[in-house]
Amino acid sequence: MNKETIKNYYQAICKAEKIEPIKLNFKNVGRGGACIVHNKQGKLFSIDIDLKRCNDIETAILHEVAHQKLILKNNNFTHNKTFKNTENKLIDKYVYTKFTNILIGKKIF
Repeated sequence: MNKETIKNYYQAICKAEKIEPIKLNFKNVGRGGACIVHNKQGKLFSIDIDLKRCNDIETAILHEVAHQKLILKNNNFTHNKTFKNTENKLIDKYVYTKFTNILIGKKIF
């Protein structure tokens, strides 16, 4: 998948969620296909995406946006119930919608 397309999708999601986009890096990720890079104080640096390991880029971006929102809101760095609820809400709101069209490059929704 084209890196610029992924950036456009991420920026559209951030705009819709009213959060400031952070840098997207395309590189090897130790575990999984994507991760959010931050310090212990909650300063966000980037979202790293491993295109070789990431099977579903849309879900991966939404997963990391859930982290981004919760870290900014209340320093929640975990995969707890609040995180899962936030992630599920984002998936329900954005997957298979007009935002998906950004990733696939044509209008189907």
